[in-house]
Amino acid sequence: MNLITHCWVAATKLDAIDCFVYSENDLLKNCQLDKDYQLSEFDIQLRKRWDDKMKNGHFRYHLDKVETKIIPGSLKYVAQLNVKRATERRPPQNITIVNQPFDSKVFNFTKVKEDEIIFRLENSDIDGQQQCNGHTDSKSE
Repeated sequence: MNLITHCWVAATKLDAIDCFVYSENDLLKNCQLDKDYQLSEFDIQLRKRWDDKMKNGHFRYHLDKVETKIIPGSLKYVAQLNVKRATERRPPQNITIVNQPFDSKVFNFTKVKEDEIIFRLENSDIDGQQQCNGHTDSKSE
């Protein structure tokens, strides 16, 4: 079953974006980096779309080999060192005071380009029905 549906976005310049609908059953909670496990539909779609966006030049830098470690503890958080995140990122904003006024000309999430959006996430477990921006949608086959 294909869990990608079409999702209409209200009150933005975007006409429509793909929406990945998931439920609690789709989450991988106990995967370990040193063991083989089957990728979820989310993992498959995210990797495919990420690679497509990367090939089309929508991201600033490639994620090559990233050093990864599991943080000890009950939750086993994953920590990754991505050197390119520091060396190839866009220049940071010059912040002179803690409560600096908002500048709409500087990057903010309301100005993300449509081509940079991979998909929206919607939880089908909410209210027992699948929703996409308040509109009930059905899963596409």
